[in-house]
Amino acid sequence: MAVVLEQRIGGATVRIHDDYCKDRSPEDVEKILRRIADFVRGEVVAAARESGKDDTQSPADSVTGPAK
Repeated sequence: MAVVLEQRIGGATVRIHDDYCKDRSPEDVEKILRRIADFVRGEVVAAARESGKDDTQSPADSVTGPAK
């Protein structure tokens, strides 16, 4: 297991390992990525609201509409 990407985002450190999805189906990988995206989106929205910067529409929302 090797870390292929390590990045700081705000106060969090995100590490991506090369074997996390190694033995998973494409559908499982999609579910994992969706779950991560939903979690991160919620954290970003909460942080924006706490800081008084409640501009929670993402650039993608302007094209596809907000996540449901």
